[in-house]
Order: sequence, then structure tokens, then C-alpha cells
Amino acid sequence: MKIRNQILVFLIPVILLTACGLQPEPVFKDSESPVTIASPAEILQADIDFAKASKERGMKQAFIKFMAKEAVLLRPDRAPITGADAIEYISQIDDSGLLLSWIPEKATVSEDGTLGYTYGMYTAETDADTLIYPYVHIWKKQEGKWKFILETYTQGY
Repeated sequence: MKIRNQILVFLIPVILLTACGLQPEPVFKDSESPVTIASPAEILQADIDFAKASKERGMKQAFIKFMAKEAVLLRPDRAPITGADAIEYISQIDDSGLLLSWIPEKATVSEDGTLGYTYGMYTAETDADTLIYPYVHIWKKQEGKWKFILETYTQGY
């Protein structure tokens, strides 16, 4: 009898703990789901709006509007330009003879909807030349709006 009681004292907690671990995960309704799967359509639209602003208001104004304060610009043959220096760099550009346009080819966004990237081809037109080259924008959602945190391109396409 004593051995039986000892076995029961041991088995009951083991059975209870095992049963607790076998409980199914709670099922959430859409409105109660703690995670919202983000759509790449939002980030794609942000890049389209960015391109539209560049075409309508000029590259400089478009970049300043869509840049995050901590943005990084990667330019050929120079160190990365970051934050306030990146904003200052863009502000100093004379874009009066430049039309920079693009159409994003692809957008991807993180599951939590806070980061993503777009890429495509830039077309830079001046009176003297037209250049086409690939670009990448990395985006971060800040206060409900997409801002790019990194912009880079490769010349010589």
C-alpha cells in the first residue's frame, strides 16, 4: 500500500504537467490576432509615391520628404553618408537639370510590417545624357509612414 501511494504521489503531478503541456494553442479570430501579416503593397506604394514626387517636385525634395532622419546613402567611391550628413548631402545637390525617375520592380516586407525593401531601375536624364542603373531602397515604418533608411545604386549598367 505504501509503495502504491508513493507511485501515485509521483504519477499524479507527472500526468497533470503532461496534460497541461498538451493543451492546444488558443485560436485567435482575425480581430484578436496579436500579429498582423504585412502586405508588400504598402511599401510598393511608398516607392511609387517617392518616384512620383521625384518626377513632379524634383529629386532633392522627394528624397528629403521620404528619408528617415537616420537614413544612410551609399554612393560610389565614398564612405557611407549617414543621418544629418545624408540630409545635408541631398540638400546641397543641384537637381535643376536632372530628372530622376524609376518604377519599383519588387517589394518585400517583414512579417511584423516594420521593415522592407524595394528595388528596380533608376533612369537619370540630363540635357547631356541618360543613365539607367539598378537601385535598392530599404524602408522602415515610422509613425505610420514608410521612410527609407538606406538608398543605394550601382552605376554602369
